[in-house]
Amino acid sequence: MSIQELNEKLNGQFGIDGVVKFTTGKNNLPCIKVTSPLASACIYLHGAHVTHFQPVGEEPVLFMNSKSWFEDGKPIRGGVPVCFPWFGPHLVDDTKPAHGFVRLSQWDVQSVTQDAVGNIVITLFTESNDDTYDLWPFEFELRHIITIGKTLTMSLQTTNTDEKDMKITEALHTYFSVTDIHEVYVAGLEGRPYFDKVADVDTTAPNGPLHFTGEFDSVFLPRLAVFADRAVFRLEAMRVGERTRITLLTVATLRLEHLVRVRVRVRVRVRVRVRV
Repeated sequence: MSIQELNEKLNGQFGIDGVVKFTTGKNNLPCIKVTSPLASACIYLHGAHVTHFQPVGEEPVLFMNSKSWFEDGKPIRGGVPVCFPWFGPHLVDDTKPAHGFVRLSQWDVQSVTQDAVGNIVITLFTESNDDTYDLWPFEFELRHIITIGKTLTMSLQTTNTDEKDMKITEALHTYFSVTDIHEVYVAGLEGRPYFDKVADVDTTAPNGPLHFTGEFDSVFLPRLAVFADRAVFRLEAMRVGERTRITLLTVATLRLEHLVRVRVRVRVRVRVRVRV
């Protein structure tokens, strides 16, 4: 099926006139464009990847890497990558793709609806198959439920359809756009142990908010934290752990709900990237 035929089929099944349109994105990849009185957004079927979210009258919330691939079999860089069933490099086989494999292939559209207040709710779906079984020998279903309104809400729901237990790490690995790295800080992690991936050492956070003067890539134990961009009065309350919720106030609100229905081992990475 050509990309044009796919877009026509999806628009006929799920499109909403003037609000939700299935179209051709970068490098001929199918994507969903949302333009509502509340916000605009773009979601690629490749990896169920949110690449844009912007409440009406506000600045874009997500950062995108200008050098990102938009190719089958390669990850989109920036926005909100979906990491599953492992986060970061595979623990024992570095030939397997970083952050798992579901961000490297096209997902299916399960539903698109609009609620009474104008929120657009999009459910994307993928499941195990012969190719995934070669990489990870478990059967599963994965749904990414994306709600676009004055806030952006994302719920990643994993179902173990196998007869055996599975161990996973997963994430909605969000890249936020910030104004000035010197205006950004994270509070709530005071005195917490963490692994500094840049220095390759275990260490402890200082007794005060974290400020950033260079590259910062670290893994913290579960904790409630607050991320703030003082230049635009943006505030995010972030709970890291098996259930993750991130909220931005004033400029926009973004909620991430991490719902897991199987045994989970969670590692959380707090990363700040700067758009210049």
